[in-house]
Amino acid sequence: MKLSILIAVILGAAVTAPAQEAEFRASMKTLAASMGALNKIESKTTPEAVQTAERMAGIYEEMIGFWRQRDAKDAVKLSVDGKAAAVSMASAAHAGDAAKAGEAFKSLSTTCKPCHEAYREKRADGTYAFKPIPEEK
Repeated sequence: MKLSILIAVILGAAVTAPAQEAEFRASMKTLAASMGALNKIESKTTPEAVQTAERMAGIYEEMIGFWRQRDAKDAVKLSVDGKAAAVSMASAAHAGDAAKAGEAFKSLSTTCKPCHEAYREKRADGTYAFKPIPEEK
């Protein structure tokens, strides 16, 4: 009985990890499209900007859990920072505060590159893979 439970747990983990990675990749594509949309919006206080920032905050929330499961502390921090910036932008945009929305957008845009540099590598075929998570020093 215990062996069958252990096998089920192992098989479940093996099936879940690729599924989570596929969902994560899909979320990253949505996040990139959202960032692109925000770049094109001149005034960061439009209803579209509010909705886009709120959507991004939700994606960053998912990222926090994804990276916590992998014990990637710096990626968790970047995700927390991204969520905070997206929430701040949505709030400022909703309030019509263009200056604060613009500042939050700048903060939001600084969270992508460091995470990609640390955790993403381009393969020879043009696709991307996750780099191994570096050990804490």
